[in-house]
Amino acid sequence: MYNKQTNMSIDSEKLFSIFDSSEVNKKLEDQRKKLNEFKTTPHFMIGMFIKYIKNTKYFLESVKKLLKEEGSIVSLEAQEKVTNRLIFEESYKCISTINISKKDHLKSIQSFNPHFLHKSLHEAIHYFESEEEYEKCAFLLQIQNKVKI
Repeated sequence: MYNKQTNMSIDSEKLFSIFDSSEVNKKLEDQRKKLNEFKTTPHFMIGMFIKYIKNTKYFLESVKKLLKEEGSIVSLEAQEKVTNRLIFEESYKCISTINISKKDHLKSIQSFNPHFLHKSLHEAIHYFESEEEYEKCAFLLQIQNKVKI
């Protein structure tokens, strides 16, 4: 016969007490430290640069949808201009950490899919040309010249 028990809750404190929390916390802290260290590497910064550029269209559409839902009176042209500025400035912050005279930075450049990196650099150069930020264009062009297609 079926015996229905009404209170079958698990005491989470008893369950987690069987684990040594100091060891778990130490491992978790070590993982956080490694992740934070990785976030400063040239490989991570180049990857973020590419990701920002590749997601420009998606981000722009998300901003348009959000502003439309909020009943914004800002023109589509102004929305696009501000959104592009934000995206390209953030992407430039990432790529500007690259020093092409350092071997590990060059190795990181060459470790990426050259098509994606070259295309992202090209789009960023095109954007900064339109904004007449030629110093940024020159820097991006130096990196683009190191990409082997």
